Amino acid sequence: MNHAMNATLMAIVAEGERSRYYVTPNQTHRQAANVEKPTGTPQGTMPANPRWFSPPGFGMTDYKDLFTNRQLTSLCTFSALVEEAQKKVTADAIAAGMPDDGISLEDGGSGATAYGQAVGVYLALLVDKLADYGSVICSWHVTGEKMRNTFSLQAIPMSWNFAEGNPFSNSSGCFDNMLEWIYKSLREFPATAQGHAQQADA
Repeated sequence: MNHAMNATLMAIVAEGERSRYYVTPNQTHRQAANVEKPTGTPQGTMPANPRWFSPPGFGMTDYKDLFTNRQLTSLCTFSALVEEAQKKVTADAIAAGMPDDGISLEDGGSGATAYGQAVGVYLALLVDKLADYGSVICSWHVTGEKMRNTFSLQAIPMSWNFAEGNPFSNSSGCFDNMLEWIYKSLREFPATAQGHAQQADA
């Protein structure tokens, strides 16, 4: 329980033309993987239920333990950029002539403020998907030569080796793939219908 476990880089999977190449890492690659933990990482203790959350039984008690320092740096950076992008979208919408009533999306606004917040919500979902494909629980699908995401099950299992994707590549776990999934979901949503939800006894 003293958070003494560590990881070492064993191999690099490089993109080839319709194939993958497995490369032995050198010291430069290892140094690139060895970064300091970013400040301001989210805090939270995982439930100590081995049926659904196995990592706490191996000393990984906090949610932040499920990520390498490099993954935390990436996720914290993308998270901070969501707010910046939201402000930019709002400003661009106003500059393009969209009226701004100053009412938030939560309060039923339909102007530039709400529009910027809506884009921020979708970008936050993108960061959420990056977290799902950017943890030390992501394993390597050998036959498919691709990454498995964290929540391949309904629980968080313990994993003794993991695959770490490059968010700036064109492979599984990258930023562009997550953005495309969100775009496709939005395109297919029945946005013209009025939704309604209620909680009731089963």
